[in-house]
Amino acid sequence: MRELIYKFLLQSGYPRASIITQPTDILPTTVEGETTFIIVDPDTVDRLAAIAVINNEPLDVLKQQAQITANFARKLGGSQAQGFIVRVDAAAANEGEQVQFYKCWPTEQLQQLSARTFPDFESLKVHYKLKQPPLTPDNSTSEVILPDEDEDLPAKLGWSAYVPSMLLFLFVVIDWLCNYFLGFELLNGKQATMLTVAIALLSLPALVKYLARS
Repeated sequence: MRELIYKFLLQSGYPRASIITQPTDILPTTVEGETTFIIVDPDTVDRLAAIAVINNEPLDVLKQQAQITANFARKLGGSQAQGFIVRVDAAAANEGEQVQFYKCWPTEQLQQLSARTFPDFESLKVHYKLKQPPLTPDNSTSEVILPDEDEDLPAKLGWSAYVPSMLLFLFVVIDWLCNYFLGFELLNGKQATMLTVAIALLSLPALVKYLARS
């Protein structure tokens, strides 16, 4: 009976490493009864489900085993884990009655499933993730983005960032006025050229930032 359901799980896409056949090695139980399999995620070791396999027991025994499995699943992983009962009746007339599936946790009452609606491995993983508690300010993380040290430097410094280039430009204007109105130069041609280049170099960073934002 255990082997039959084990093969069913493998055929349904459950990884072999996800099926724990000795549940008490993971979570020793003090209640009467047996949980046949524990399903875990091999990658994260998240405890996804507890499955009990029983014979064709009467309804009252089925409900009792459902309560035991639900209690085990709750201890296994709270509401993130699920609990299932698989009842096997090898003497049943048709295939649909030979294996019956029930969900007992975290549902409030025993819920019968079919082989088609019995969750596959990926469905168990999705249920586990959806049941995870939402992030709170205490356990959430936020990314702190530090501004570039050079970003908005001219704006932070105000007009003081442009004072050197403005003074040099003013000196060039005075030199031109002296030459035009008074007939003498403060700077010769080489000096005027070097001063113009210095003004351009001092103004270039601010001009590049302005064009980049336009």
